[in-house]
Amino acid sequence: MNIATHYLFRASNGDSVIVRRGFDAPKMTGGGGGWDLIERPRRVSVSQWKGHEPYKMDVSVLFDGLRTDDSVEMAISRLNQMQMSPSDLTPPPTVKIFGAVPIKGATWTIEVEWGDNIIYDADNNNGFRVRQDAVVHMTQFIHEDRLKVAALKIIPAGTHVIKKGETLRKIAKLWYGDANKAPMIRQANPWVRDPNKLPRGKRLRIPADMNPTGHATRVKSHPKPKPK
Repeated sequence: MNIATHYLFRASNGDSVIVRRGFDAPKMTGGGGGWDLIERPRRVSVSQWKGHEPYKMDVSVLFDGLRTDDSVEMAISRLNQMQMSPSDLTPPPTVKIFGAVPIKGATWTIEVEWGDNIIYDADNNNGFRVRQDAVVHMTQFIHEDRLKVAALKIIPAGTHVIKKGETLRKIAKLWYGDANKAPMIRQANPWVRDPNKLPRGKRLRIPADMNPTGHATRVKSHPKPKPK
């Protein structure tokens, strides 16, 4: 492949196609930046960086078999399939491009815009294209982060008005999603004598959950006085 005159598109599913460069040079249409201005009353606005946008690039291509009177239908079909989903719930393949382009080594998703520079030929009364132009709109593919992170949920401190029939375990389940964290609430409310018999209408202090691991928070209990 002559990189001065052709591009090679190679898809993640193993398909590939070589096609001539089009009439226009490849053009960057997006990417980088990511800055926003945050207005502040009576002060200079603050520049805040949100993160780079993926690169975007338009690549002009030309399927050309006119000189040799060869069909370009097969090559057109291969490029077209690179933008199509093979089945329901399955994304299209990603694509790499090789040739004289501004961004090297990136992985892309593509959308093909077919042009009007079309020439047909016929063989045994079957028409086929010997020329077809197109613009390949390319967007840099960014991998979704697949980090196995436990869902942490910090429960802020608050208060709870005791309802009829509630116990500390029920209240802990309501606030923390874990009944075994009832000792946290008892420690924050020393007046509680029986965790299973709470006075209706009394207000409990609910401490912040600083150990959101799903395991019960251990609270040291006071030793019982020895009988005399």
